[in-house]
Amino acid sequence: GKTTFFSLLTGIYEPTSGEAWVSGNSILTDINKVQELIGYCPQFDILWNDLSIEEHLSFYFQLKTPKQSNYVQTIEDTIAAKKKKKERHLLVKELSGGMKRRLSLGIAFLGKPSIIFLDEPTTGLDPHNKRQIWDILSNNKKDNKCIILTTHLMDEAEILSDRIGIIVNGKLRCLGKQLKLKKEH
Repeated sequence: GKTTFFSLLTGIYEPTSGEAWVSGNSILTDINKVQELIGYCPQFDILWNDLSIEEHLSFYFQLKTPKQSNYVQTIEDTIAAKKKKKERHLLVKELSGGMKRRLSLGIAFLGKPSIIFLDEPTTGLDPHNKRQIWDILSNNKKDNKCIILTTHLMDEAEILSDRIGIIVNGKLRCLGKQLKLKKEH
């Protein structure tokens, strides 16, 4: 249900019933505006083996923000922020799983979206890479962004989240700060 929920909010799937708003914009009537506001890191990387890190960032930046002409500087800033300057020309097929996830996160943050959806961003990663992803997300929280992530890991939710929502059978059952939820449930 979590991936489907994100797929509906991001316009990948069209809802069969109901309505949702993202930053005041309907996913039914204003999906183009919604997509301008969001970044999305799916559970499984959408990367091409024969493209480099830099080529991915360039492609997705131009796709997400076609009106901005400063994409070269943005790509440079993104690569510098991810400390990947020497690895910018590596092909995806040469990257480790952790590097692929960091690239997918970098893509989600391109164009400075105000809302970022992350679908299980650390699934399948070893503890070292998981911690690096947590550090990236913690640093990006300071930029006044709304980051919504799904996870099965309670420690991840506790470390990264200001508020936690629990979904059971496709329905939001509770939402609040972790101490409140622990106390009540």
